[in-house]
Amino acid sequence: MKLIRTVMLSMSLIASASASATLIYNEDFSGSAGSLVSAGWSDSDNSNGLELYRTNSASPRGMVGVYDHDNNPFTPDVAIVGALEVNDDAGNVQLMSEIFVMDQSVFSWEVGTLSFFAGVRKANAQGASVEVFNVTQNYSLTGLLTPALNPTAPKAKNTWSFNSFSFLWGNTQQGDELQLRFNGGGSTSANGLQIADIALTKVPTPGPLLLLGLGIIGLALGKRRQ
Repeated sequence: MKLIRTVMLSMSLIASASASATLIYNEDFSGSAGSLVSAGWSDSDNSNGLELYRTNSASPRGMVGVYDHDNNPFTPDVAIVGALEVNDDAGNVQLMSEIFVMDQSVFSWEVGTLSFFAGVRKANAQGASVEVFNVTQNYSLTGLLTPALNPTAPKAKNTWSFNSFSFLWGNTQQGDELQLRFNGGGSTSANGLQIADIALTKVPTPGPLLLLGLGIIGLALGKRRQ
């Protein structure tokens, strides 16, 4: 009975260590371009002419108006709520999200996940990248990440590709200000990266709690054998 109680305690520690992911920031582009600018989204050329669009405006950009919202090929695609063209007037414009706060505690062994859907406007998005930047401490948490994009064929409608990147939080502390930074790539303002349905989450990893739980189980089983 004592062994059972010990194992149960250990399993509860492991379960606590493997808690579900918590959302830190998300943007589905369901609002207006003006609301994005008011919130703090901006372009590096200070034009702030953010090209936000809906389902019926996807086709002129070479995109389909539906996407695999749950990243499950066995469920029907749904219409995009909204999307944003990263290069609105030049091939080298950087798009910066609003600055948001890390509103929860974070440990060095915990993992962050940045997910979003990406597409290519018209011809190409060569050189496109994204990063998660800690504004408070002035360093990139991820470095420049290259989005996965479906290849386009002439006159073909490009489909949305799901992207998910995992990274460690490093020295990030609760209360730090963070920002997402996108480079659209492409050779002109007529092509480049498209983004939709962004989410940034914190995914607790087992870390010390898992090791403690497994250690307790190992000790209990060892004593049982003796």
